[in-house]
Amino acid sequence: MDLYRDEEGRQFYVEPITNIVVEMDARSLLGIAHQSDGFTQSKTQLEEKVRQFVQGVIPGFASVENSLRYESREKEGIFFFDWREENIEGAFMPRFIQVGMTSYGDMFAFYNTVSIR
Repeated sequence: MDLYRDEEGRQFYVEPITNIVVEMDARSLLGIAHQSDGFTQSKTQLEEKVRQFVQGVIPGFASVENSLRYESREKEGIFFFDWREENIEGAFMPRFIQVGMTSYGDMFAFYNTVSIR
């Protein structure tokens, strides 16, 4: 994996053959972005934002979405949206997509093992 960092401290792990981002980590920015404007988004608004993002960055997502189990959860203004394969016997770990968002609409985590073969 290739690692890139932006000027605000986000880390991006990119699969070098396909140039697909498989992880984005911005946990270091939690607590500083957008909280000053006081505007929070509903879970429905965040979910729509996340779905649009996932459809845009994961090639062929529409064709695999129905084979993945979807769930979302929230704790204290932090939301996680997950799509996971069912456990496959003999597999180390099922493939998954996870997006972490704050109630302010800031994405702080993205994991995509669905695109990795």
